[in-house]
Amino acid sequence: MWLTTKKQLTTAATQALWALLTALPVYAANAVTHQPPLGVTDAVGALLWCVGLTVETMADSQKKAFRRLPANRHKWIDTGLWAWSRHPNYFGAYECVFVCV
Repeated sequence: MWLTTKKQLTTAATQALWALLTALPVYAANAVTHQPPLGVTDAVGALLWCVGLTVETMADSQKKAFRRLPANRHKWIDTGLWAWSRHPNYFGAYECVFVCV
């Protein structure tokens, strides 16, 4: 019983530490009292983030529709965005993350 609880506690503590460490840049940015006005770089970043989210959403939707058909049970999706990349949904997700960095 204790071993299971200890593993769960270790997992929860590790996740909490990771969440804190990844949130530190946001805390630091919000601590600044003087914020410069938004500019062209901010607009480009927001546009790239929207593109990434759109790519991720479209790829997930295409794969879901492909998997819904019984004829495609053991087939690899190679239509739509999936014809251009092996994992366009990951590309979209990573683009959103790296644009924010």
